[in-house]
Amino acid sequence: MEKEKVKHIIAKNIQRYRKLNRLTQLELANKLNYSDKSISKWERGEGVPDIYVLVELANFFGLTVDDLLNENPPLVPINAKQKKHLMITLTAFASVWVVAVMFYAIATMVSAPFEAWPAFLIALPVSFIVLVVFTAIWSDYHYLLIPVSLFIWSLALVLTLFIPVDRSYLFFIIAIPVQILILFIFFVVRYRKKEKFYFQNQSNNENRPS
Repeated sequence: MEKEKVKHIIAKNIQRYRKLNRLTQLELANKLNYSDKSISKWERGEGVPDIYVLVELANFFGLTVDDLLNENPPLVPINAKQKKHLMITLTAFASVWVVAVMFYAIATMVSAPFEAWPAFLIALPVSFIVLVVFTAIWSDYHYLLIPVSLFIWSLALVLTLFIPVDRSYLFFIIAIPVQILILFIFFVVRYRKKEKFYFQNQSNNENRPS
C-alpha cells in the first residue's frame, strides 16, 4: 500500500472515530496525553502516529489497528468501559422497578390498608433521575436532554395525582417553562462547544505550515 494512501486512510479514520465519539481534537489529545497539534497533523495526513500511538488510538476507540488501516472501517463498537457503564446504568434503572414490583406484590399479599399501585407511578421519576445521574457521570451532555425531560414530566404527573391541592393540573403548566429553560441551557452549551471547536480549528489552521 502506498505511503500517501496509508496516511490518508489513517487521517480519515482518526477524524471519523473522533467525531463519532463527539470529541474535539483538544479533548482527544487530552485523553491520549498528546497535543492537539499532533491530532490535527494526523487528521490532515501530514504525519502518521507511530505503532504505539496507533495501538493506543485503537484501544481507546474500541477497535483494532487493522480497523484504523481499513478503507471501509466498521462502525464504532461499544468498548469494554462503555459496556460496563451501560450495564451499571441499566441495572440501577431496573432496580427501581424491581423495588416497585416487590412493594406492590408484598402490599397486595398482606392486604395493606393503602393502595399499592402508586408505587409504579413514583418509580417513574425515580428511575429517570437515576438515568440523569449516571448519564451526567459517564456520557456526553448530548444524551442528557431526554432523561431530564422525562424526569420533569413524570414528576409533574406524580405531583398532579398525589398532591391534594386545587387545580393540581397546574403542575404541568409549571413544567413548561422548566422544560424551556432546560432546552435553552442545552442549546447554549451546544453552541459554546461548537464555538470552542471553531476557534480551535482556526488556531490549528493558523499554525499550519505553509
